[in-house]
Amino acid sequence: QIGTLPISLYYFHAFPMYGWLSGIVVIPAATIILGSGMALLLVDTVLPFLSFIPAGILYYAIWSMNAIIFLIQKLPLSVWAGIWIGLGVVFLMYAMLGNIVLALSTKKLRWLLPAAGFLLLISANYSFTSLSKNGQKKLVIYHVRQHTVLDFFDGKNRWSFSSPTLTTKKLSF
Repeated sequence: QIGTLPISLYYFHAFPMYGWLSGIVVIPAATIILGSGMALLLVDTVLPFLSFIPAGILYYAIWSMNAIIFLIQKLPLSVWAGIWIGLGVVFLMYAMLGNIVLALSTKKLRWLLPAAGFLLLISANYSFTSLSKNGQKKLVIYHVRQHTVLDFFDGKNRWSFSSPTLTTKKLSF
């Protein structure tokens, strides 16, 4: 979970808070799914009239896993969304994590000093980005399926204006 954090934030701009919980479900389910899938291939080749047995196990294993994952997804604060980081921060986060792993594996605390330095650089980047957004004044014009959307940015505030016929469904492309 921690090893995929930087790349997950970079590409998906979100972090699943209950990834560890879904992992408890997915790992055993994957064993059943792979095993019953291979059994289905074997049984269907040798005794096709019995293939409904591993097919049923496969179906219910996938269905159960998905049902539990969807329940986990509905838990409060299941995803931190809207986290935008740049590629440089990804490298800094991996460097920091690498130093923490070295400190834990070698039991030498000196590796925590560079990790703290990388954390300081990440914090400085965040502070600089946040301060630069405070002074921004922008007008952004979008063309969305025969409609126009205007976004006015003043610091961290945003005001959007669009034609009354533009629905939320059309806007979320």
